[in-house]
Amino acid sequence: MFVAPQLIGMGLFVVLPFAASLVLAFAEWDGLSDLKWVGLANFVEQLQIPCSGARSSTRC
Repeated sequence: MFVAPQLIGMGLFVVLPFAASLVLAFAEWDGLSDLKWVGLANFVEQLQIPCSGARSSTRC
């Protein structure tokens, strides 16, 4: 009974945002249109972008 407020708070402020981030990482959505599931395409696209503006001392 004393743990219920903490569990509700954790669910609201930790678990739900984490789950939403996980879903959005694998989807394409502009905030207005319907959510489109793209799977790993977002991650593949990020890995294919060359490092622009990186300093010569850093590795891409």
